[in-house]
Amino acid sequence: MRSPAQAGLFLGSVEGVVLAVNLVLVVLAVFGLLAPRNRRQVLVLAVTLGLAGLLSLTHAIADHFTGEGITYAVLAHLQYGLQRGELGIMRFPALVAAVCAAGLAYLAWLWGALRAAAVQRRRAPSAGLTWVVALIALGLLPLHPAALELRTLWVAMSMDEVSLDQDMRWTASQDVAGPPRPVVYVYLESYERGFLDEQLFPGVAPQLRGLEREGLTIHGIATAPFMNWTMGGMVASQCGMVMTPLADTGAGGYRPGVHCLGDVMRDAGYRLSYIGGADLNFSGKGRFYRTHGFDTVIGADELEAELGAFPKSDWGAYDDTVFARARQEFARLDAAGGPFGLFVLTTATHPHSGYPSPGCVSGDFANPMLAAAHCSDGQAVAFVRWLQQQGRDDLLIVVASDHLQVAGDASALLKRNPRRDNLFVVLGHDIEPHVVARASTMVDVAPTVASLLGLGVGEMALGRDLLGPAPTLAEHYGPDRFNAMIPAWRTGFDDASARRGAPVPQP
Repeated sequence: MRSPAQAGLFLGSVEGVVLAVNLVLVVLAVFGLLAPRNRRQVLVLAVTLGLAGLLSLTHAIADHFTGEGITYAVLAHLQYGLQRGELGIMRFPALVAAVCAAGLAYLAWLWGALRAAAVQRRRAPSAGLTWVVALIALGLLPLHPAALELRTLWVAMSMDEVSLDQDMRWTASQDVAGPPRPVVYVYLESYERGFLDEQLFPGVAPQLRGLEREGLTIHGIATAPFMNWTMGGMVASQCGMVMTPLADTGAGGYRPGVHCLGDVMRDAGYRLSYIGGADLNFSGKGRFYRTHGFDTVIGADELEAELGAFPKSDWGAYDDTVFARARQEFARLDAAGGPFGLFVLTTATHPHSGYPSPGCVSGDFANPMLAAAHCSDGQAVAFVRWLQQQGRDDLLIVVASDHLQVAGDASALLKRNPRRDNLFVVLGHDIEPHVVARASTMVDVAPTVASLLGLGVGEMALGRDLLGPAPTLAEHYGPDRFNAMIPAWRTGFDDASARRGAPVPQP
C-alpha cells in the first residue's frame, strides 16, 4: 500500500521523495553547523531536523519490514507490543545498532551546532537566510512520505463506518454437522499462490502444484486491510474477524470474547496444539492461541527448553526442527484418541531473503527467496506425505498461506501477477479434486474450515463458508468497497455480546 501515492498527494515515486527529503536533511545539517548565530536558530533547526530525521527513520524501518512504508501491520505491531511489553526489538540487533547510531549522530550534530552558534562566525550566512531555510523545511514536513502514510491511515480509520455491524454473524446448524474429524493445518509463511505459477516461477513449487491436483483448491482468497501479516492472517482465517490494532484487546487476552475456530473446536471436544519456530511473544501469537482453545502452544523458547541448543535463524527455529516436532505432536494427539487439531507455522519463506533450513534442497535459483520457496515446497509436501501414511482415513489436511508476501526478494516478481491470492489446499480421503473460485478474503477461511470439519458452521463473524451458498462480503459489496469499509469499522461488540452471538456446536 503506497497510500500517499494512491491518494495523489505528491508526484513521482516514493523513493524519489525520500531522496529529496534526505537532501533537505543534509542541507539542514550543514546550515546547523555553519549558519546559526544564536541558540534560538539552533533550536528551530534542531526541532526541524529531529522531526524530519525521525520520520525518515520510521519510514525506513517500516519499509524494511513491509516494503510498503507505514501500514496497518506496523501500527498493530507497535500498539500491541508497547501495550504488552512484547515489542521484541532485541531480536533485530542490526536495527537497534542503526537506531542508536542515528541518535548518536544527531547528538553530535547538536553539540557541533551549539558550538557554532557560540562562535558566531562572521562569514556565516545571514540570520534571515537561516530562518528561511528552517521554516521552508518545517513546512515541507507534512509532505514527508511517512507523514502522508500516517495521515492516510488516520483518515481511513477515522471515517464513520458502521455498516459491517449487520454482517457480523455466527451461525451453526446441527442438521448439517457431522462427526468431528482430526485436522492438520499448515500455514506456509508468505507463500502465496503465485509461487505455484509455472510461467512466472518455473520449477519453484512442483510438489505443491501436485498437491493442488489431488484435493480441493480455492482460488480468489485475496488480502484485505489488517490481514496481510502473520497475526493479521491468522486472526482473520481463524476468527472470521479483522484485527483491530487500535482497539483495546482487553486485559484478559488477545481478542477476548470473539468466538474463533479454536473455540468452536474446543467446544466440540477437540484437543488443539500449535507449533511454530518463532517467538510466541511476537505480536501476541502465544496469547492468541492460549486464549482461543489451544492446550499446547509451542514456539522458539519451548522448543529450546525441550531440545536444548539447536540451529536458529533470525526468526527462531528452522522448519526442519518445526516439522520434526510437529510429527511428534501428531503422534501424541493421535494416540490419545478423540478429535484433535494441529496447527503449524513455517518461517522458511519469511522476507526478505527467506530462512531455509541448513542443508535443505533449494534448487538452482539465483533469487534467494525462490530458493527458500523451493525448499519449503519440498519440506511441506514431505510432511503432508508423512501424514497421509499414518492411517487416518478421516484426517483433513490444510496447506495454506498466512498472507501474501511483502518486502521479500521475490515481491517485485510476484506483483507481475495481476491477481494475487492466498494458497489454500485441502486434502482428505473423501475430498474430491476440484477447484472453487470465489471473490473472498482470509475471513472466509474460518467458516470454510469449520464446515469441512463437520462442525456445521456456515457463518463466522465476517466470514462465509466458501463451499456454501451465502455470498461472501467481497462478493456482496465488491472487493474494493469491502476493503474500503474495513479500516474505519469497529464491531460494536463487547465481550458479552460477542459470546452471546457465538455458536457453541456440540460433538
